[in-house]
Amino acid sequence: MFEGEPTKKTRVAIVSLSNPFNIGARHLNSVSKVHGNDTHMFFVGAFQRNDIFPPDDNDIDILTDLIINETKPDVVGISVSCSAFWKASVQITESLKSKGYGGVIAWGGIHAILCPEDCIKIADVVFTGEAEIPWIEFLDRLEAGESFWNLEGTWVRDPDGTIHRNPHGKLAEDLDEVPFPDYDNDRKYFIANGKLERIEPFCIEMYSIFVLSSRGCPFKCAFCATPLILEDHKKGIRTGKFIRQRTVGNVIDELKYIEGSFPDFKASKDGTINFGDDVFVLYKDWVKEFTIEYQKNFDRPYWCYFHPNTVVKEIVEILAGTGLKYVDMGVQTGSERIRTELFDRTDTDEKIQKAVEILQDVGVGIVMDVITDNPFDTEEDKRKGLDFFLSLRRPFTLNYLSMIMFPKVRFTQRALEAGLIDESDIEQNRMKIFDQWETKYDYEGRSSDELFWIALYSMTGKKFMARWYLRMLANIPSLRVNPGFVVWSAKRASNVVWLSTRLNIFWRRLFKGQVSMRDIAYSFNKYRKIGLPQE
Repeated sequence: MFEGEPTKKTRVAIVSLSNPFNIGARHLNSVSKVHGNDTHMFFVGAFQRNDIFPPDDNDIDILTDLIINETKPDVVGISVSCSAFWKASVQITESLKSKGYGGVIAWGGIHAILCPEDCIKIADVVFTGEAEIPWIEFLDRLEAGESFWNLEGTWVRDPDGTIHRNPHGKLAEDLDEVPFPDYDNDRKYFIANGKLERIEPFCIEMYSIFVLSSRGCPFKCAFCATPLILEDHKKGIRTGKFIRQRTVGNVIDELKYIEGSFPDFKASKDGTINFGDDVFVLYKDWVKEFTIEYQKNFDRPYWCYFHPNTVVKEIVEILAGTGLKYVDMGVQTGSERIRTELFDRTDTDEKIQKAVEILQDVGVGIVMDVITDNPFDTEEDKRKGLDFFLSLRRPFTLNYLSMIMFPKVRFTQRALEAGLIDESDIEQNRMKIFDQWETKYDYEGRSSDELFWIALYSMTGKKFMARWYLRMLANIPSLRVNPGFVVWSAKRASNVVWLSTRLNIFWRRLFKGQVSMRDIAYSFNKYRKIGLPQE
């Protein structure tokens, strides 16, 4: 789709760290290509399903040598899409400069948006918001040899150290005008484990399409960075419409483009489509149109995010008939105190219970995100959380995410003020996602008590686990000191559900004639490599 010959002399490199799903970086890559620039995209550091690995010194050497000696861009854009990527971004920037790179090094991404005052000490330019519009003007100024010190949407550092803190730039009001994220296997480089492959990473393995049909979120969760940006909009510091929705036709066209870019994925029945919008169902008329067009064009399951407050039976019923496999609903904790007083959420226990009932009635699978390793959790919070999850209608699955202390967000500030964490725990210093993104049982930095509750909670949504039995386990003090048996039980329970689901899918497809020996061999090899869930 973006393979036309460059028409501009300014050459561009986009660097994505440990994240092949980096939609923001892929957008800038396609924007640059459409603009006529010779653009090369580098994916550095491994991402293997639920495991994220930072680029090592060899990866950074390969990247910087490739940039300086082969692709020779005039500007290198580094996506600091998570605060954990701060260290690698610094290493790449310093490596480029030490090897004599004379072009401009620009940083963007959520960490640059939150902490421009730190980023501008290292980078030449920092983009302080959504970058599509200011990026084009930036490239135009480079092309014309003009200064960009006053470019809106950026902070710029002069050679003498002077920093220009410019106003925020314009947002793309009509998201349909933004080119699709670039998935072409063209001028792409994947660098991990000291090895370079000149390939689009998803050409190696594509197991899920990830799409955003909108931008912005109306909710104000204290652990999230988005409310800080929303607050800037309310104060007039940032301008433009914050919550924006693409048209259905534009979303469908992107899905067709991505699916068509990966023939093996298109031919497979295993992969899903994931809608990563903070809230997928804000507008009922949009949902109705989407379901009609989706059914016309795709025969593939998908999932999306719901907030408990947005679960409406009419909407869920519409989506359920079009391939909605499950809903991922953030509840974050079973403690209403933590949820409302510390996470600043408005979903009460009653609202969540009602949402679960609606989803169960309609027959849509339920996954609920729960945050672990919260330093504010008390014994009472954990016991109330257990009672709450045991009160919900089954089945459901809890998806655990370890608490990450992102800089400047309200929850991090509260934890600092309470003395529960210090500066070393903030993510650009801690880099916790490399150890603990989705919660794992073998994480060494967790207390036996926390591990006990995680394992116990994970069994609450399984129909075959008796509620009285789980309550009994909660009252055995020795298990909280040595939770090995509870962890073992939780793993086995997850394996039972996983195997049952896979066998059900297998037999259903077998009787429909949709299973070949190639499919069986592929599935066997795939799961032999990654193991069973929770192992």
